[in-house]
Amino acid sequence: MASEDQELPLIPPYPDDKSCTKSVAMGTLDIATEIVASVIPGVSGVKNALVERLVREPLEKRRAAFHARIAEGLARLEARFEGFNPTELANNESFISAVFETTQAAMRTSVEEKREYLVNAVLNVATGFTLDDVIQASFVQTISRFSGHHVAVLKCYQNPGSLAHLFPESNPNLHAPMKELLARDLVPRGVSKDALDRIHDDLENERMIAVYAISGTLDTHGSLLTPVGERFLDFISGPIERNS
Repeated sequence: MASEDQELPLIPPYPDDKSCTKSVAMGTLDIATEIVASVIPGVSGVKNALVERLVREPLEKRRAAFHARIAEGLARLEARFEGFNPTELANNESFISAVFETTQAAMRTSVEEKREYLVNAVLNVATGFTLDDVIQASFVQTISRFSGHHVAVLKCYQNPGSLAHLFPESNPNLHAPMKELLARDLVPRGVSKDALDRIHDDLENERMIAVYAISGTLDTHGSLLTPVGERFLDFISGPIERNS
């Protein structure tokens, strides 16, 4: 990420004082300020200064850092893909919507992994990754709701062979629920069985998993995801990684 002293790459003119993204961001700051101010006693001037330092400034810094990461990502795409011109995105409605939606989500989370997924989503839209508006908004909300473990489980369903390390001496012919294999992998790493059950419930509700059991050998098994699950993983993957 560029330091504050470095000049940011040329990007479409957002956010400025008239942009809907900036309005949403400032509205979020105002709401947070009001909530905190309501529970801090003291003289109003002192209270306002305290809230400015404790709430508004950190949230504004979070928003600015998120937009800086998008700017840097656009610069990398311009350098990598011939014909990609970030300045044209100012008139791209899908891109503007993606920035609008992800900015709100980025300001709500303190989880770095989720911010990375949100940046990737914007960059994918910038490169022409097309989704129905309803699906795109739903996927942004899903990023906010899912944990890193949700994504890890999805990736295992996409590539069951990634669990081959559970059978270091052979590649047996399996007939087993994926949940059992995932428990063998994730529970020793601190994911409780109750959490794993909740993750599967969430993925089922989002209709992202097509097949819940392995039948055959791990190294020859294809993806167990639905098209929705595949599309979601594409949406949160970096566009350079996705197109390499």
